[in-house]
Amino acid sequence: MKHTVNILAAAFVLMACSCTEDLTGYVDPIIGADCAGSTTVGPSMPFGMVKPGPDCTDFYTTGYMPMKIPVEGFSQNHLSGTDGPSRYGNVLLMPFSRGLDKDDHTAMRETEEMTLGHYACVLGGSSIKTEITAGDRAAVYRISYPASAPLHGLEIDAGHCLGDCEPNEDHSFQWNIDGEARWDEADPCVVAGYSMTDGGVGHTEPYTVYFHILLSSPAVKCVRMDKAVNLVFDADVVTARVGISYLSHEKAEENAHSVPGDFNRAEKDLLAAWRPLLEQIRVPGDTPENVKKMLYTGIFHAYQMPTDRTGEVPGGGAVDYDDYYALWDTYRTVMPLITILDEKRAADLINAMLEIWKREGYLPDLRAGGVNGSIQGGTTADVVISDAFFKGVKGIDYQTALDAMLTDAYKDPGPKGDAEGRRGLDDYMRLGYVPSDRYIRAGSRTIDYSFLDYLISRVADSLGRRDVAADLEKRSHNWKNIWDPTASALGLSGFMVPKAENGAFADTIMLMRIPREGIAVHPEPLSKGLENTWWIQFYEANSIESCLCVPHDVEGLIALCGGREEFERRLDVCFDGGYIDAGNEPSFLSSCLYHWVGRPDRSYDRVRDLLDGFFAGPCGIPGNDDSGAMSAWYIFHTLGLYPDAGFPFYLLHTPSLPKSVIRLSNGKKFTIVAKGLSLENRYITSATLNGKPYPYSTIPHEDLMRGGRLEFVMGSAPGEWGKEMWAD
Repeated sequence: MKHTVNILAAAFVLMACSCTEDLTGYVDPIIGADCAGSTTVGPSMPFGMVKPGPDCTDFYTTGYMPMKIPVEGFSQNHLSGTDGPSRYGNVLLMPFSRGLDKDDHTAMRETEEMTLGHYACVLGGSSIKTEITAGDRAAVYRISYPASAPLHGLEIDAGHCLGDCEPNEDHSFQWNIDGEARWDEADPCVVAGYSMTDGGVGHTEPYTVYFHILLSSPAVKCVRMDKAVNLVFDADVVTARVGISYLSHEKAEENAHSVPGDFNRAEKDLLAAWRPLLEQIRVPGDTPENVKKMLYTGIFHAYQMPTDRTGEVPGGGAVDYDDYYALWDTYRTVMPLITILDEKRAADLINAMLEIWKREGYLPDLRAGGVNGSIQGGTTADVVISDAFFKGVKGIDYQTALDAMLTDAYKDPGPKGDAEGRRGLDDYMRLGYVPSDRYIRAGSRTIDYSFLDYLISRVADSLGRRDVAADLEKRSHNWKNIWDPTASALGLSGFMVPKAENGAFADTIMLMRIPREGIAVHPEPLSKGLENTWWIQFYEANSIESCLCVPHDVEGLIALCGGREEFERRLDVCFDGGYIDAGNEPSFLSSCLYHWVGRPDRSYDRVRDLLDGFFAGPCGIPGNDDSGAMSAWYIFHTLGLYPDAGFPFYLLHTPSLPKSVIRLSNGKKFTIVAKGLSLENRYITSATLNGKPYPYSTIPHEDLMRGGRLEFVMGSAPGEWGKEMWAD
């Protein structure tokens, strides 16, 4: 353990939380921007519609690559933390000093710097400095040209997009199908136009980005390219306000005027919007800087998406959000974090999902660019709604929400099953599982559908729909239909194994290791070659990991594994053997499963090791951040409590800090203290909640939201604390 050791070493003396420190300085956008994290580096407002930044490659959703890679320009919209098919990267601005008649001004970066409110770089060969900040729906650029530059040029390209390839049948990557950038010498401080793009995630229909650019100085010359204009200025410094809209030219112009023309003022407005959000979590002043950076950058990442598009959707509702990329990732950590810190926002996000269901027939899972783009597992909006229902989130019509969830539970989407609904639902209801010889990811779909059925059944029962509740409760046990008790490997018996329509189990299970080779689980072949690979049968997990992904029936899983001792041994084998990849969402909860056998100390041991993969740097997130999912995982575990999404409680373990204060969405404060926390004293021996003994390893959501003080007494060895998960 590296950074956690440093945390504990610095935590011998309990310090009061500093309430005057400006936390915006701890947000470091470079964290996670390289390697696996795939986070955006440009400035953006919380849930802002514009996310401007450099485009250095066409084949990543962020567009960003380190300085050794040239930059093509700076576009206005990006996704954060994703590593799937491309989306966005529309409306490119690129300063230049040579090549007025060229349509490519790609350049190296001599220097680059980024903070919460400000991205800046100096372009090689021209020494032009480009600075960017942002409002909710418009980016603001300040471009400074050296006096010695041959010309002060700016390319505005309506034909650019990430992916930028030829039309393709599978639509995996984007291509521009139409666009125009218009400049007129009668109004030389304005450039307007649109960009229409097809392909990429969603790939069901094209989307259009309208733009309106307000320039601080008039362009004195214009050379028109295909879908771009190259402008020339006399001024040494040019500010550009770039408003975009997914609805109309008029809205793009309105959005351009929504930000100040003064760059510094716009940056101050952005910081002012973030400051109160960051202040919702306070830690001791002597907390190591690495941890402060990870914690507050984590909040920044978690509040990037979905994007607020209220007023930008034809026939939209009171609130509209887009870019749920994807709820399969964020339901586990990001949405529970928002529920604690901003309940109103949590309600708005769900109400926006319900608006999508009303307009289009299904709740979203992976959505971007105004379309439902993909289903990774099941219909995981059901988890978000159930989580909010049982945590008492106000402002949602839960009867309508139940109707939407019942659509997911009973309506097979047919050929649209790649984009929405539950693919193979009719077969799942007929067979009790998704057959692996008919559908990809059949194993993880069966597990996910069972989990979702359980949650919907509980909501339905609470709202008086007991007939539906009984049916779905019965279906919630379907995960057991792909449990093969005869399968054995790694000294363990019983595994989730792909199952064909004829009832035959596969003969191998896959490892999440390189090379990804199968392990035989039957001494004699049974399935006659049933295909079984990591990606095909269990999504972002192998069979070994998927055996631990039954959050609604952990007790039932323990029984199938042979009891508490055998289940604990299975966890040890999986973790010690390197079969658990905590950088992928199916394993997010796995490190805390020791709680169910009365060993929260072992959960902490695993969490502590996993936290070592997070550090302040470009590779500081050990997996795709997935719209803040990994960052929120880090935040929760650093605080010492972790949500079991869909259920109104949090799992407790040793925090990484001697003290933290959470300002809840209802205005109350919840303080977590670890008395005596040190390298040696890393285990909880006893606890009190508001001064009363608290022996349980979970805390109900309602107790958390009442505010108060949870105090742990730390020791060098585990004690009796936490052997019970909750009061009977």
